[in-house]
Amino acid sequence: MVSLPCGIDGKVTIGARLAALGMNVPLTLGEWLEASGLPAVGHESRAGRNREISATTVRAAQYVRMSTEHQKYSTENQSEAMQRYAAQRGIEIVRTYVDAGKSGLSLDGRDALKQLIEDVQTKRVDFSTILVYDISRWGRFQDADESAYYEYICKRVGISVQYCAEQFDNDGSPVSTIVKGVKRRDGR
Repeated sequence: MVSLPCGIDGKVTIGARLAALGMNVPLTLGEWLEASGLPAVGHESRAGRNREISATTVRAAQYVRMSTEHQKYSTENQSEAMQRYAAQRGIEIVRTYVDAGKSGLSLDGRDALKQLIEDVQTKRVDFSTILVYDISRWGRFQDADESAYYEYICKRVGISVQYCAEQFDNDGSPVSTIVKGVKRRDGR
C-alpha cells in the first residue's frame, strides 16, 4: 500500500513523486497509480487517519431544498456542505436538483424532486447515490411514510440516499430506520 497526500480535488501534485516518474503535471489519483504501475487501491493520509481510496469514484446527484429566504441553510450552504462531505468520501457530484423557495410538506410545486424521482424510475441517471443535506430537506411530508416511499423508490433501483448532516449512516440498519422514522415524524 502507498501513502499519498491528495488535495481536496483528488489531484496528486507531489513534485518529488511525480518527478521520480518523469512527470511534472498534476494527475488524478487513478492516473498516477496507473502510471506508476501500482495497484488501484491505496491509502491516503488525511488528518492523521488513513482511509482507503478506490480508483472507482462514486457518482452522485445532490438534492437541495429551501422553503424561505430566511432559513439558516440556503441552497448554497447545503450544496457547499454536501461538496465537503463528497470530497471527504471520494464522491463526485455530477448533477444537482434544486427546489428553492418550496415547502417540504408536499410534493406539489417541488419540480426538482419530481424530476429526480422520474429520472430514477426511468433509469435516466448517471449516478448511484443521492446526497441530501438532512432528512428535513428531503421532505417534511404530512405523512412520514411518503418521505420513506420516495427514498424506497430510489433504493429499489439500486440508488442510495445519503443524509450528509445527520449523525448516522443511512445503511438500512434498525438504528438508522428508527432514527429516520422519528425525525420524519418530528419534522412535520
